[in-house]
Amino acid sequence: MKFLMKYGFLILLVLTSCKTSRDIKDDRPTSSALDSSGIKTLDAPPASELGGGTPAQRASVEELQMKLAVSHGEVENLRYQLQQQSLKEQESLKDIKAENERLKEALNTLQSRAAVPAVASPTASSGGNVVDSLWAQGISLIKQGKDGAALVAMTTILDSYPKSNHVWGATLTSGMIQYRMKKFKGAALRFNEAIDLSAKRSRGVSLPWYFQGLTFYQLGKKEDAELFWDELNRKYPGSLVNKKLQALKKRGKFKLPDDPFEDIPTWEAFVD
Repeated sequence: MKFLMKYGFLILLVLTSCKTSRDIKDDRPTSSALDSSGIKTLDAPPASELGGGTPAQRASVEELQMKLAVSHGEVENLRYQLQQQSLKEQESLKDIKAENERLKEALNTLQSRAAVPAVASPTASSGGNVVDSLWAQGISLIKQGKDGAALVAMTTILDSYPKSNHVWGATLTSGMIQYRMKKFKGAALRFNEAIDLSAKRSRGVSLPWYFQGLTFYQLGKKEDAELFWDELNRKYPGSLVNKKLQALKKRGKFKLPDDPFEDIPTWEAFVD
């Protein structure tokens, strides 16, 4: 009897200290529980505070971030390309200027050595003043194919008589002479100067655009050449050189001329 009472008491003590699964479930706090002040409490902070959200929202954010990263990369790539293009253009311009300076030094050497007596000492008695004599001699030398001497005459006009009426003609023909001599960088500089001067003229203004296109083609810069020719077609669609150029393009048999004076036989009418 004592034995049963002893163990019965122990069993009762164990049973009173245990909880059923339902008791545990009922005691667990829920999201609708109230704290002592009567305010609802949550088991965890909202998903938005943890940078979460629905899977669709997270995917949308990630996609936007990827697009922004790609756009940023494209902008940086474009910035790099523009910087490289600018550096390349600066180097090209530097080379052209250096070539022009070397040409001027060569011309000065020729003049100092009196390599071209007919050009070095023009006189008024040869028909007009000094600059007119230089001009006449330069034209004559071009027709004779004496390009070095002709270039000296035309460059002397540009350097010594910058306000002369022959500046336009001397500028354009200097470019044409250098083109024929295959000094294309020097020719490009002269044709560019002639384009600037053409704003004050009514004759021959289409020629430097045409010749500049030829020169850039010779330099291997076809896209730049086409830009000059497009401008020629826009500004002077009815000009002799534009009509000739468009006709050649339609035939598909365009060939770069070696001699601009032969290419435009009437050139003399446009340079005086």
